[in-house]
Amino acid sequence: MTDLDGTLIALSDPTRRGVIDLLRRKPRRAGELSAALEMSPAAMSRHLRVLRTHGLVEEDHAGPDARVRIYRLRREPFRELRKWLDDVESARGPRTFEVGKVTLWDPPRRLELEWRGVNFKPGEKTSVEVTFTESASGTLVTVRHRGWSSLPEDHPVRHGLVGPAFSRMIGLWWGQLMTSLREHVETRR
Repeated sequence: MTDLDGTLIALSDPTRRGVIDLLRRKPRRAGELSAALEMSPAAMSRHLRVLRTHGLVEEDHAGPDARVRIYRLRREPFRELRKWLDDVESARGPRTFEVGKVTLWDPPRRLELEWRGVNFKPGEKTSVEVTFTESASGTLVTVRHRGWSSLPEDHPVRHGLVGPAFSRMIGLWWGQLMTSLREHVETRR
């Protein structure tokens, strides 16, 4: 059995997940844990033994009384679990990727950001300026996406398109995105 197997076994029980949630906030005595989860000390002891055996918690003796034990969360098994979950997710596709960095925020008039595609090399970026203008029928949102000329014509983000065809594709993409945002705002009213 691997450490990951042990972590998954220990987390398979809802009571033990409850213990983890409590210890996430701060270390606690076994009595505090059993009271918080409304269970007998003997039952809590069994759950703590499983969590200790699989390395998710550790115990320390508090003060001169060896009978008083403080339980605290060990972070390493969760880092290993997160890494495994990230590997599983990335094998299927979706991953966390930073696509932008806000460079100017001037509410309520303007927002500027650096924008990167997932297939951009380090240092490659474009810039997006979004302006908000009051109008009689609501707010006019204008998007200007610049910097495409710094990327080679065979760059993957262009999908084989150059010149007006590429500009049209980007315009349609932003149009669909802004329409989605407008519809989302309208459903929240």
